[in-house]
Amino acid sequence: MVDCDRVTIELVVRGDEKAFRRLYGHYAPFVWRIVYRTAGNDRDAAQEIVQETFVRIHRSLKSYKAASSLSTWIYRIAFNAAKSFLMTQARHNKTTAPLSDDRPDPHSFADAYEAGEVVNKILGELSIEDRFLLVAKEVDGLTFEEIADISGKTSESLRTRMSRMKDKIKSIVDRKPLLKEAVT
Repeated sequence: MVDCDRVTIELVVRGDEKAFRRLYGHYAPFVWRIVYRTAGNDRDAAQEIVQETFVRIHRSLKSYKAASSLSTWIYRIAFNAAKSFLMTQARHNKTTAPLSDDRPDPHSFADAYEAGEVVNKILGELSIEDRFLLVAKEVDGLTFEEIADISGKTSESLRTRMSRMKDKIKSIVDRKPLLKEAVT
C-alpha cells in the first residue's frame, strides 16, 4: 500500500480536518478489510473497530516517528483496537450468551456454506490474535516480518504460531463432519 505523503500527515497533526478526511479516505478501506474478517464478518463490530482505530490514529499521529511505514503503524493500531474490542465483546458475551447446540442443521448447511459460514465457523474457533495473523498473512499478504512489526512478536514465533494454527484448523475440520464434507 502506498502511504499518505508527509505533508498530509503534518497537516493532520496541526488539526486540518480536510487532511484528516484525506487520510481517512486513503486508509479506511485498508482498515475495514483488516478488521471485518477479524471480527468474524460482523459489520457492526467492524464499524465500531474502524471508528475506534481512526480515533486512536487522530489522537496519536503526532507521536508517529516513521520508524515503520504509516500503513504498518495503522495496521498495528487496528490490530490493538480489534483485539481490545473483541476481548471486551467476548467478556460480555460470556455472561449473556445463550446456550446453543453446536450441531448445524444438515438441511441448511449447503446454504450456510454458500454464505461463507464454513469460514466463519473455523475462524470463530480461533483466538483473536490467530484470526488477525491468518487474515494479515493469507488475505492481506503481509510477510511474517511485517506482522512481527505490527504485533510485537518475532517472525519465528509467528511462523510457529501459523503452523500450529493450520494444525488446529485441520483438527476443527476433522472433528466436524459437515465442515469436513464442505471443504473436501
